Amino acid sequence: MKNQFVTARGVVSLSKPYWSLGNPNQMVDVTFKPDDYNGWGISKAFDVDSVANFNQENAEHFSAVVEPKLRIDMPAVNQVEAAA
Repeated sequence: MKNQFVTARGVVSLSKPYWSLGNPNQMVDVTFKPDDYNGWGISKAFDVDSVANFNQENAEHFSAVVEPKLRIDMPAVNQVEAAA
């Protein structure tokens, strides 16, 4: 299984399978890191079977869904910048 995909929004990577307490199956972390966030990203753990056929199309979809979650609207900061 390929473990890294370059998407239009950044890079999606899959961790090596690992065991987790309380879960009878191995898990895999799927992580998205946009190009413009200095290494910051967002991850979600999945059952290893659910990502067995993870491909470029899945990576594009994952990045499209999670990328907006990294963009925090900060009205107070935006108002200060606008006043300056």
